[in-house]
Amino acid sequence: MRYPFCTDLSDKALGITLFQDFECEVDVSLIWDNGEPVLEVNAVYVDGANLSKGESASQFLVHMIADKAERDDDLLTRLIEDEEIRFPRAA
Repeated sequence: MRYPFCTDLSDKALGITLFQDFECEVDVSLIWDNGEPVLEVNAVYVDGANLSKGESASQFLVHMIADKAERDDDLLTRLIEDEEIRFPRAA
């Protein structure tokens, strides 16, 4: 599923924010790890372009954004709710 995602991208070594409120879309999947739901980022898009198909700077942004998205509890909750709507549990 694809969701809008907005985050700050920082350089921890320098202690600076590189991009504030960086807007993109993340294509994510819900996987299960020992019974725990986990969000997995499949792709990151900006203006419809898949950043993983770009140059090294774009690919580096994918890693930064994916790391943040995979730790975003609100995004995980939304994905779980949407998955339950798509695939309702058996009664």
